[in-house]
Amino acid sequence: MDSACSTFFSIPELVACLANILSTKDLIQLSRTNRAIHTVCSPLTWQVVNVESIRDVVKLLNSPEALQAFGNNITSVRSITLRPKFSWYYLYSLWGYLNITAWPPHRAISIDALAHKQWGGMLYAPCLKIRRLPPLLCLNRFEASLTYYNSDKMVPELPAYDHDKHVHHLMWLVRLNRSTLTHMSLMNVNLRANGLVRDVCRTISKLHHLRTLRLSCALSYKNYETMFFSCPSSLVELNLANRVDGPGFSMASIPAAGDWDFDQGPLVLRDTPLHHLVYLVLPGMTASNMTSFIHTILGHSPALETLRFPNFDYYDTSAIIKAITELCPRLSHLSFPQGGFGSQITSVLEGFPVQRLQSLFCSPLPDPDSRALNATWTRHSTTLQTIECINMTRLSSLIIKGALTTCEALETFRVVGRVTGRVSWDEGGVCLSLADAVESEWICKRIKVLDIVVLIYAHDKSPKFTTDPSKQTWTEDDHRKWEVLGKFYSQIGSLTELQELDLKTVSNHNKPAPSSETAFPGLLALEDPESGQIGHLSKLSGLTKLRVLRGSVRWTIPEVMERIGNHEVDWVVDHLPALRVATFVLQNNNGMIGARPIRQLLRTLEKKRPELQFCDTVFAKKKKI
Repeated sequence: MDSACSTFFSIPELVACLANILSTKDLIQLSRTNRAIHTVCSPLTWQVVNVESIRDVVKLLNSPEALQAFGNNITSVRSITLRPKFSWYYLYSLWGYLNITAWPPHRAISIDALAHKQWGGMLYAPCLKIRRLPPLLCLNRFEASLTYYNSDKMVPELPAYDHDKHVHHLMWLVRLNRSTLTHMSLMNVNLRANGLVRDVCRTISKLHHLRTLRLSCALSYKNYETMFFSCPSSLVELNLANRVDGPGFSMASIPAAGDWDFDQGPLVLRDTPLHHLVYLVLPGMTASNMTSFIHTILGHSPALETLRFPNFDYYDTSAIIKAITELCPRLSHLSFPQGGFGSQITSVLEGFPVQRLQSLFCSPLPDPDSRALNATWTRHSTTLQTIECINMTRLSSLIIKGALTTCEALETFRVVGRVTGRVSWDEGGVCLSLADAVESEWICKRIKVLDIVVLIYAHDKSPKFTTDPSKQTWTEDDHRKWEVLGKFYSQIGSLTELQELDLKTVSNHNKPAPSSETAFPGLLALEDPESGQIGHLSKLSGLTKLRVLRGSVRWTIPEVMERIGNHEVDWVVDHLPALRVATFVLQNNNGMIGARPIRQLLRTLEKKRPELQFCDTVFAKKKKI
């Protein structure tokens, strides 16, 4: 190695930064360069361990060498993702290790709780034929999902899988890492037993460096409050995406006589606000509980910036608006990922403080009122940066037009129709009409991401310019529509900050064809008066920062193939210098679909821009020409 390389790899802090830049595969390849680099980079390959998939678990448990390597490098592990098939095995292997280890730091770890009959229920069996593994003691991130799939039969020598005991085991492991843990995720866990709720609450209250907590489970209303007030004051992001089952019959905070934790007394709940909490996901609950609940929770979240609601159904919107206005002065991001009644959601938006909303996410937004939403765009025209309406069934063209012509701070705008599998099959109901697209100037000049569907003609009859580039058979209406298309493409070309464009088209409002089978007339071809070629591609010359181009831009559509050639290839190379992805062709594992007539053009494009990926990579990762 040269002196500069040797210096770099001799500084541990610089080498550690590689783990945040390179993938595990890249780190492994780097460590094979030579012995010196292998010595310093090998530990980095173990910083993130993901044994979430059943296939990885089977391979790991059936390989003594892999288990030995995991045990040898366990001090390098900083992040781990577990499923019960492996975590059940690991906890028992750790139990065996701690019962026989003579190393003082590990010998000092208390395992009394693991042996408690009501808590861990573990019994030491020296004859248990599993590999002993040392403890994970330096975790920054812990993620576990208790999705159950026949875990008790994974290793026949182990006791049958017990969900409640395993939750206790995991909480014990988390407490071993309380001085380093910053992120914790516990998914698909059943916390209907008050003893489990208390154990989770006692555990998270001791994680004084925790910044992100994600917990997915079923809880009673009272136990949810108990969980919230057990969270440490260091918390920045809280996602308790739970299902609140009801009020519950007892408080989880007070153990009864005979409970395993009776001698620990009641839970000590936090009585101060979460001053660092900026991101909160609310649980789903009844409308009657939500009214009082939202005042309680938001009252302890004064720094909140992002709020995600559950399914918005018959809630008291006036109470919600009052809580947001009075208790959360910094709140500027609203998300409705489960949708709800459109009138309820728009009521909240109408009451939101003026010029404060920065981002809005809805999936879906049933039957929204165009006047109400356009009024929202106007009230937040200088602050609204992100609008995402996903999985929509209907969205008026006037709403889409209003966002583009009103929100001057807009940076991300996505409108996506209802999706089944990989295909959006309701694009015709969530499209911008061509007439609305050109009626007023788009003022969202800061926009970086644009994903919309455009209705180019609202009837079955196609204009003559789709089949007759000579203009000899064009009607007056055809000339007018061609001019309107040019204005629309100029609108797109004026968005000079655009980095990602997903522009889809439908040609019939009533029976829209999939956007992958349609094309924007003239968009991909250059105009050439000498040869009689017509096109509008030159109107996109302002998109010098465009990195991703998707949608109805297939070169394999028949009317497009007839009009593109080397001039169009050269124009893409010269005028779209930042382009890295352009889905000009559709690809599956057998190669490019319908690409034979333009194969030479694709080869030319690849030679001139080798970094450009011009295939739809949903089904395949390699370019194949």
